[in-house]
Amino acid sequence: AIEAAKSGHIVDVYEKSYSAGGEMLLASIPPAKSAMRNFIRWQVRQMEKLGVNLHFETEVTEELVKEVNPDVIVYAAGASASQPQIPGADKENVVSAFDVLSGAVAPGMANVIIGGGAVGAETANWIGMTRMVPSTVVEMGPAIALDEGPTLPNLLGDLAKRGVKLLTNTKVKEILDDGVLVENPDGSETK
Repeated sequence: AIEAAKSGHIVDVYEKSYSAGGEMLLASIPPAKSAMRNFIRWQVRQMEKLGVNLHFETEVTEELVKEVNPDVIVYAAGASASQPQIPGADKENVVSAFDVLSGAVAPGMANVIIGGGAVGAETANWIGMTRMVPSTVVEMGPAIALDEGPTLPNLLGDLAKRGVKLLTNTKVKEILDDGVLVENPDGSETK
């Protein structure tokens, strides 16, 4: 939108939510991620300065497209959480990190986070910081949050400080009503 407006185009941005940023806004919630929020604010300010028409809480429908009759439509709907292919993933006690971070779902008194990439590790950190309840992160790979970047040492320190249990080289075999069944690095299974 910014580049199109700089090129002289009349630009309208439609956002179903109340705010710009989408999943990036949720990703800015965990500790040490506020720079993302600043970037979203910068983008909005740039669009406003360039005369981009921002339409929040507006879903793009066939009727809207007919009414506006644009020359070009750029579909940029963003990301969505994927459902793990694990038996029990459809249970009511399974929620996405994005639902937890957005406040749509409150974390439990004890939480198992499947996936120890940046999103899983940051969610565990946020739960520990805001709810002060224990979490366990289960990661199939050899390390936690390898995709975190330069804030990784701080994140790992925060996780340790908050008592988050980190299980690496560990695979979730099944999601149960009261926990998970995992395959440990030695091949044994533990609930």
